[in-house]
Amino acid sequence: MDGTLHSFFSSSRPLPRPLAVSQDIRDRGSSFVAYIFRSTSPDAARTCIKHLKHVEHHSRPATHEIAAWRCMVLKPGSTGLCGPDDFELKHGYDDDGETWAGNRVLKVMEDFAVIDAVVIVSRWCMLLLSMCNSTLITLPLQVRRRFAGPSKIYPYRNLC
Repeated sequence: MDGTLHSFFSSSRPLPRPLAVSQDIRDRGSSFVAYIFRSTSPDAARTCIKHLKHVEHHSRPATHEIAAWRCMVLKPGSTGLCGPDDFELKHGYDDDGETWAGNRVLKVMEDFAVIDAVVIVSRWCMLLLSMCNSTLITLPLQVRRRFAGPSKIYPYRNLC
C-alpha cells in the first residue's frame, strides 16, 4: 500500500491515462511537462486535472497545473441524429495562478483543431523547489527581483 486514501478504494471506472506526455522542458529556473488526455466533456476534463494533480503528482506536487480543454458535446434536448447542429463546442481553461497561461494553451489547441481533449501543463519552479529550507526566507531581494521583476514580488508559499 502506498499510504494514500486511493489505496483503500476501488472503482469500476478506469483511471484517466494520458494519450501523450512531453519530455521535461527546462526554462528560466522552471521545469515543464505537458500531458494530453481524452475528454468528451468539461466535467471529464476537470476529472483528469484533479487526477493528475492529486494522484499522479501527489508525491511531487507541481507549482502550477495549467489546463485547457475543448469538447464537442450534445446540445441540451438534442438527440444527435439531426447532424452537426445538435452539437456545440465547449471550451475553457484553468490558469492555476499563472496569468494568461491557460488561455495560451487553449489558443494552441484551437490553432491545431484539437477537440475532445484536455491539455495540462505542469510547472515545477526549480528555484523554489531547490530551496526548501531557511535559505528561501533569506533570499536576497535582488535575486527575487531578477526572477519576478520589480513589480511582481509576491510572498512565497511554503512548498516544503
